[in-house]
Amino acid sequence: MCGKIAERLYCCLIEGSELNVCENCARFGKIIKKPIKNIIKKKVITKPEKEIIQIVKEDYAAIIRSKREKLGLKQKEFAVKLSEKESLIQKIETSQIKPSLKLAKKLERFLNVELIEQIELKPETNSSDKNPGKLTIGDMIKLK
Repeated sequence: MCGKIAERLYCCLIEGSELNVCENCARFGKIIKKPIKNIIKKKVITKPEKEIIQIVKEDYAAIIRSKREKLGLKQKEFAVKLSEKESLIQKIETSQIKPSLKLAKKLERFLNVELIEQIELKPETNSSDKNPGKLTIGDMIKLK
């Protein structure tokens, strides 16, 4: 009832409900069972793991265009060999569209180049740890 974490809990009948309560709250009802030992589970704090993400390189357009030209292919021929639209190849080579990872992998295999790089993201720490003097929205909610 009070919510206190106690070492010993009493099983009591309080207003028609069976509750496990501390010794102080047990006086509000009838004790059904003798005290049982409360197993307090400690919260285990684990370190967040590093996350590795894949992104398409910034200079993807120049890499694709130069390799296609070395192979002696026109954009239309290149698009047909990849089973893609010519307009998509044009937009990729002019950096209007960044290829998806799936398409970038397809281009890597066909052109034998590296377009995808892996970046390791470090886990973020709690915002209150970074700036101890600044409050976050979560801190504001805790204050009220």
